[in-house]
Amino acid sequence: MSRGLATPVALAVLLAAGCGGGDEPAPNRAEAVVDAAGEPPYVGSLDVNPRDGSLLMATNAGTFRVRRGSDRIERVRVRISAGGQSIAARGGLAFAFTGPDRLVGSGHPGADSPQLLGLIRSSDGGRTWRNVSRLGQSDLHALAQRDRTVVASDGQRAQVLVSEDAGENFGTRPSPLRLIDMDASPDSAEKLVGSSEGGLYSSADGGSTWRARDSVPNSRLAWPAPGALFRVDGDGAVRRSGDAGLSWKRVGKVEGEPHALAAADARRLFAADIDGVIRGSRDGGRTWSVRARPGP
Repeated sequence: MSRGLATPVALAVLLAAGCGGGDEPAPNRAEAVVDAAGEPPYVGSLDVNPRDGSLLMATNAGTFRVRRGSDRIERVRVRISAGGQSIAARGGLAFAFTGPDRLVGSGHPGADSPQLLGLIRSSDGGRTWRNVSRLGQSDLHALAQRDRTVVASDGQRAQVLVSEDAGENFGTRPSPLRLIDMDASPDSAEKLVGSSEGGLYSSADGGSTWRARDSVPNSRLAWPAPGALFRVDGDGAVRRSGDAGLSWKRVGKVEGEPHALAAADARRLFAADIDGVIRGSRDGGRTWSVRARPGP
């Protein structure tokens, strides 16, 4: 695999105003969770913390948590150590849990500051992050880690970045189109499924080669078990694959316009829509109910 050593560059400006530590009060307006007038992606990530089952959601307006057993959406104040600075950040993040309280992530600060975060990591549930590599070089929109292999889709071009040393160095591999979402099988980072505006693609060799699987565009993906790959399409249809994306079976439908999908296991699924409403399923995607919504 080809490799490129990433040399961090200093961030020129702050990502956004803010201060560190603690949660803010729950938002009382939908606009506080998703900025409808802002830049997409409106919901960048949704995932489940294996430590306590809480949900972490990133949008273009900030990072938010829903604690297990609660329907309250709390804002999380985020700080990132990058380029010798400690930066308060709001919005523009993407991430995936790799273990209890541990995440791999990326993002961009927005139009006022063109710097890209590269690969970042958190070990405290997403409150604080540190840059690992590719600072100023990459905005990674979908990430997964299996053992020491990190795979990510490039948010700016049609390629996948692959690291075999936990994100210190990456090689690039072309993808058919720019992928808006991607996930790896829990048992192997060689098995990938990616979603694009042109449909679904799968790879059995870590992104070196890809095959078209479905023409449905812009699906969101979650792969909690080797034989349980889920996707939600733009119309809310929920489908499951038991063969790494080669074939799909419709299992249910979720309301809203889904922009992110997450799974705690093969039965407990969560979807976030364009307004920041989070819905959950306890039966593998067959039925859904509101888990949390913006509001007082």
